[in-house]
Amino acid sequence: MPAGLALSLQQHEGFTHVQAQPLLRAGYPGARTLFHHPRGKPRDLGPAGDTPGSERACCRNAPLAPAFWAPAFRAPAQPADGRAAGVTGAAIMPLSPFQGTFVDLVTPFRDGALDHTGLSLLIEWQIQAGIEGLVVCGEASESHCLTPAERATVMATAIEVAHGRVPVLAGIVTNATDRAITLIDEARQAGVDGAVLVLPYYNKPCAEGVVRHVMQITAGAGLPVLLLSRPATTMLALTPELVGRLAGLPNVSGIIDGSRDHAALFGLSDDTRLRTRLYCGDGQGDVTGFLGSAGCISWVANVAPRLAASLHHAAAGGNLKAAHALQTRLQPLLDAMDRDHPVSTLKQALAYVFGTSPEVRLPLVPVEAQNLAALRTALSLVGLSTDLPFLQAAALATQGGLRCRL
Repeated sequence: MPAGLALSLQQHEGFTHVQAQPLLRAGYPGARTLFHHPRGKPRDLGPAGDTPGSERACCRNAPLAPAFWAPAFRAPAQPADGRAAGVTGAAIMPLSPFQGTFVDLVTPFRDGALDHTGLSLLIEWQIQAGIEGLVVCGEASESHCLTPAERATVMATAIEVAHGRVPVLAGIVTNATDRAITLIDEARQAGVDGAVLVLPYYNKPCAEGVVRHVMQITAGAGLPVLLLSRPATTMLALTPELVGRLAGLPNVSGIIDGSRDHAALFGLSDDTRLRTRLYCGDGQGDVTGFLGSAGCISWVANVAPRLAASLHHAAAGGNLKAAHALQTRLQPLLDAMDRDHPVSTLKQALAYVFGTSPEVRLPLVPVEAQNLAALRTALSLVGLSTDLPFLQAAALATQGGLRCRL
């Protein structure tokens, strides 16, 4: 019987340590400590010290460790009573159930099937790197290519691995009202903490159609819903009037602005601001979209979770100098996402720095060959090493063909 391994990671003296604790004892040959250098061979250092039943793989990878494991910058906590900074008296801002940086997670595939192990490890890595929430089956997940069984497995895996440490949101990516109601019912039954509803795309409804669409879906949702607006696909820009109407609908707890033009949202009324929270996406080109937002739904966090979380917290805490520096550091990767399809780019980048497969499903195709070198250069400029994918280091913590399982 193959044994499962629970992985935990630490950084110490320039080394990335992969701590593997066996979940099942059957057939486990004993604990060992391994040392690995990218240009050398693994060296057995003997029994793993004072921790029975454990083993450790260490890899010398200085660029990787700071990029992913240094503590993320944290903004000052909101007051316990929910008051916004500088707001007194009757103007109370209700606490949002979701705050901070959420990753819009890609779905790892391998040999045409869902890579359950890769997904579990990716989720654990995201949480340990400082991500404060997960969006699964969302825009970056290739949700249209997931079967109902795969969608259920992805949600169940995220809930199991997160284990209450961070909220799990399910993406509702469809422009059909009845289908969205079905998907949100399935998500609620799966046990997710909330949903991200993408406003209808392609069929280009008017503002009244969008409001009625959202009203029917959220009325019986039974969980908090964030609305994602991406005007490039909906052909309908958010206006203060539309945001005000959407904010008043049942179970709508926030609105994600996926545009790069936030000027219209500066005119929101005080009443609208008190009834909902605004969230942003990454890649705005500057940090203005982060200012005043309750959180960020990030694609680039798939590859650089610590940097993405730090960027939002720096901006939310008013440290604009740090926020600009972090945005500048991430920009080469954001630019690379514009050269090819962003999902294909993220999966290829993860293959370089993490070790999951870059496999995508049609109609998406892998990153074009002429862009691969530019992507590796972008990762290097961001500070992410491609010399030793993370999962290769984790594999050193196993013996006898044992499977890693979270």
